Formats: sequence, C-alpha cells, structure tokens
Amino acid sequence: QVRYFLFTMYLSIKHLGFSEEKEWRLFYLPEVYYSKLMDENKDIICFNGYPQTIYKIPLDGKSYNNGTVLSIDNLVDEIIIGPCSEPALAHDAIASLMQRENADVKVRCCDIPFRKNF
Repeated sequence: QVRYFLFTMYLSIKHLGFSEEKEWRLFYLPEVYYSKLMDENKDIICFNGYPQTIYKIPLDGKSYNNGTVLSIDNLVDEIIIGPCSEPALAHDAIASLMQRENADVKVRCCDIPFRKNF
C-alpha cells in the first residue's frame, strides 16, 4: 500500500508555474481499484514509440454507476493549453473538437513560454 501511496503522490506533484491551473489529474490503478466500466474502455496505443495501455472515460452523456452523467460540460470548465511549440495550432484543434462535441468549454493558451529541450 505504501508503494501506491508514493506513486499517487508522485503523480500529484505540480510545478508552481502551473498553479493557475486548477486541474484534476485522473489516474486509474486497476490492481487496486478495478472498474468494469474502465476495463470495457481499455485500449492499447503507441505513444512516442512505446505501446501503452490507456483507459478512455466515456463522455457520452449517459448515466453510470450512481447516476452520474459523464459529459465534457459536466466535467470541464476550461482547457488551458500548456507550453508547446505550436500553441495556436493546438488551440484551434482542441477548440474545434469542443465545438464538434457541442461542449461549452473555454479554450485558451497559458502564458508560460515554451522551452525546447536540446
């Protein structure tokens, strides 16, 4: 249990430069808290050349478990694009996705400059 506690703390640490972002960080530990809903939405993707298991949260507006409706509008107030090499492109792509899903979510870019690692 100590291992999972330390892992949770590690995932929860945030750089002070991002303090304006009142974010939620979702992580799922199926070995500790198994969910049939999450298991049904499991997928394998290749990210940066490495295969990874991901769990997709169904944001389809249906009622799950205790009657909670999962939709983008219910869960997200604002999306802040973090530092990246193409913030305008990222903004337009995410804003377009929100519009396609009829989600009333504000999208903006943060003011922290992007630093490319060499």
